[in-house]
Amino acid sequence: MAFFIENIQDLDLAWGREETDYLWDLCERFDLRFFVVYDQYDLKYNRSMEDLKERFYQVSKKLVSVILPNEYALNLII
Repeated sequence: MAFFIENIQDLDLAWGREETDYLWDLCERFDLRFFVVYDQYDLKYNRSMEDLKERFYQVSKKLVSVILPNEYALNLII
């Protein structure tokens, strides 16, 4: 939980930990096929497919920059 609060939470305050984990689980289960992820996504969250993609790639980019050494991560991101 501390990792999420320190690194991920401030990316977009409209997304919480529970919903981010939910998105991640669906992306893993459906191999990043966003049409399928969007189709299965719970309607209570009211997100578009573009919202899902943006959040996934936003968090992915942050994880790469935090976990990998800075020079290597910058080359991957750019």
